[in-house]
Amino acid sequence: MEVLRPYEDSKNIRTFKGNVGTKKLVWHRDKEFRFITVLEGENWKLQFDDEDPKVLLVGAQYLIPRMVYHRLWRGDGDLKIYIERVKIWESKKTKPAV
Repeated sequence: MEVLRPYEDSKNIRTFKGNVGTKKLVWHRDKEFRFITVLEGENWKLQFDDEDPKVLLVGAQYLIPRMVYHRLWRGDGDLKIYIERVKIWESKKTKPAV
């Protein structure tokens, strides 16, 4: 069965359409650390578990830690981000310095 994702990927560029249903922007965890850079999008928000949503700013870069729950909140128009997957060594006892 094919999984329908709320975004389109083209290499390292991911686009979320401005009309994506809010129920499709679900809480999830990623298996790796990621830096995202916002290329386009107004009033979209990123929320981590137990934190308030924060507005994503065009040109800004954000770290998505591995295995930390997070989700997007829809804004105005499309959201386009550049995703860089990074390998960061992490011991089981410490969190990475951010």
